[in-house]
Amino acid sequence: MARLQTSNNNVTKERDQLQTSNNNVTKERDQLQTNLNGQQGWTYFSGTFYYISSLKKSWQESRAGCLNRGADLIIVNSEEEQNFARSFKQYPWMGLTDAETEGTWKWVDGTLLTTRCM
Repeated sequence: MARLQTSNNNVTKERDQLQTSNNNVTKERDQLQTNLNGQQGWTYFSGTFYYISSLKKSWQESRAGCLNRGADLIIVNSEEEQNFARSFKQYPWMGLTDAETEGTWKWVDGTLLTTRCM
Protein backbone atom coordinates (compact mmCIF):
# COMPACT_ATOMS: atom_id res chain seq x y z
CA MET A 1 0.00 0.00 0.00
CA ALA A 2 2.88 2.37 0.81
CA ARG A 3 4.47 1.69 -2.59
CA LEU A 4 1.22 2.50 -4.34
CA GLN A 5 0.96 5.80 -2.44
CA THR A 6 4.58 6.65 -3.28
CA SER A 7 3.96 5.86 -6.96
CA ASN A 8 0.82 7.99 -6.95
CA ASN A 9 2.71 10.87 -5.31
CA ASN A 10 5.46 10.61 -7.94
CA VAL A 11 2.96 10.63 -10.82
CA THR A 12 1.15 13.60 -9.28
CA LYS A 13 4.43 15.48 -8.88
CA GLU A 14 5.42 14.71 -12.50
CA ARG A 15 1.99 15.84 -13.74
CA ASP A 16 2.33 19.11 -11.83
CA GLN A 17 5.81 19.68 -13.29
CA LEU A 18 4.53 19.01 -16.81
CA GLN A 19 1.63 21.40 -16.27
CA THR A 20 4.02 24.11 -15.05
CA SER A 21 6.27 23.50 -18.06
CA ASN A 22 3.28 23.64 -20.41
CA ASN A 23 2.12 26.91 -18.83
CA ASN A 24 5.60 28.41 -19.27
CA VAL A 25 5.81 27.35 -22.93
CA THR A 26 2.32 28.74 -23.57
CA LYS A 27 3.30 32.09 -22.01
CA GLU A 28 6.50 32.17 -24.08
CA ARG A 29 4.56 31.39 -27.28
CA ASP A 30 2.01 34.09 -26.52
CA GLN A 31 4.78 36.62 -25.86
CA LEU A 32 6.53 35.73 -29.12
CA GLN A 33 3.24 36.03 -30.97
CA THR A 34 2.64 39.46 -29.44
CA ASN A 35 6.17 40.61 -30.29
CA LEU A 36 6.12 39.37 -33.89
CA ASN A 37 2.59 40.57 -34.59
CA GLY A 38 3.86 44.03 -33.75
CA GLN A 39 6.61 43.77 -36.38
CA GLN A 40 5.63 44.70 -39.89
CA GLY A 41 5.14 41.77 -42.24
CA TRP A 42 4.81 38.93 -39.74
CA THR A 43 1.50 37.09 -39.36
CA TYR A 44 0.64 34.25 -36.99
CA PHE A 45 -1.58 31.40 -38.17
CA SER A 46 -2.23 28.01 -36.60
CA GLY A 47 0.98 27.75 -34.59
CA THR A 48 3.30 29.18 -37.25
CA PHE A 49 4.63 32.63 -38.10
CA TYR A 50 4.61 33.78 -41.71
CA TYR A 51 6.44 36.75 -43.18
CA ILE A 52 4.39 38.50 -45.84
CA SER A 53 6.53 40.84 -47.91
CA SER A 54 5.00 43.77 -49.72
CA LEU A 55 7.78 43.67 -52.33
CA LYS A 56 7.41 41.76 -55.58
CA LYS A 57 10.42 39.52 -56.14
CA SER A 58 11.35 36.44 -58.12
CA TRP A 59 11.03 32.99 -56.53
CA GLN A 60 14.80 32.85 -55.98
CA GLU A 61 14.93 36.35 -54.45
CA SER A 62 11.97 35.57 -52.21
CA ARG A 63 13.52 32.33 -51.00
CA ALA A 64 16.84 34.09 -50.28
CA GLY A 65 14.95 36.74 -48.31
CA CYS A 66 13.21 34.05 -46.29
CA LEU A 67 16.44 32.21 -45.59
CA ASN A 68 18.06 35.48 -44.44
CA ARG A 69 15.24 35.78 -41.88
CA GLY A 70 15.77 32.21 -40.66
CA ALA A 71 12.63 31.03 -42.46
CA ASP A 72 11.70 29.52 -45.82
CA LEU A 73 8.96 29.71 -48.41
CA ILE A 74 5.58 28.30 -47.41
CA ILE A 75 5.06 24.55 -47.45
CA VAL A 76 1.34 23.82 -47.57
CA ASN A 77 0.48 20.96 -45.22
CA SER A 78 -3.29 21.33 -44.98
CA GLU A 79 -6.33 22.76 -46.69
CA GLU A 80 -6.58 25.36 -43.90
CA GLU A 81 -3.02 26.52 -44.59
CA GLN A 82 -3.75 26.65 -48.31
CA ASN A 83 -6.83 28.81 -47.65
CA PHE A 84 -4.74 31.04 -45.37
CA ALA A 85 -2.16 31.52 -48.17
CA ARG A 86 -4.95 32.38 -50.60
CA SER A 87 -6.30 35.07 -48.28
CA PHE A 88 -3.65 37.63 -49.22
CA LYS A 89 -4.10 40.31 -51.86
CA GLN A 90 -1.24 38.88 -53.88
CA TYR A 91 -0.35 35.23 -54.17
CA PRO A 92 2.71 34.20 -52.14
CA TRP A 93 5.50 32.14 -53.62
CA MET A 94 5.11 28.52 -52.60
CA GLY A 95 8.13 26.54 -51.48
CA LEU A 96 7.68 24.15 -54.37
CA THR A 97 10.24 23.57 -57.13
CA ASP A 98 11.15 21.17 -59.88
CA ALA A 99 14.66 22.65 -60.27
CA GLU A 100 16.36 19.36 -59.39
CA THR A 101 14.40 17.22 -61.89
CA GLU A 102 12.06 18.79 -64.44
CA GLY A 103 8.49 17.69 -63.69
CA THR A 104 9.28 16.21 -60.24
CA TRP A 105 7.94 18.72 -57.76
CA LYS A 106 9.47 18.93 -54.29
CA TRP A 107 8.89 21.24 -51.37
CA VAL A 108 11.90 23.25 -50.18
CA ASP A 109 12.32 20.80 -47.29
CA GLY A 110 12.96 18.01 -49.83
CA THR A 111 9.63 16.19 -49.53
CA LEU A 112 7.83 15.21 -52.73
CA LEU A 113 4.56 16.84 -53.67
CA THR A 114 1.99 14.12 -53.08
CA THR A 115 -1.30 16.03 -53.47
CA ARG A 116 -2.11 18.65 -56.05
CA CYS A 117 -3.11 22.00 -54.60
CA MET A 118 -6.51 23.21 -55.70
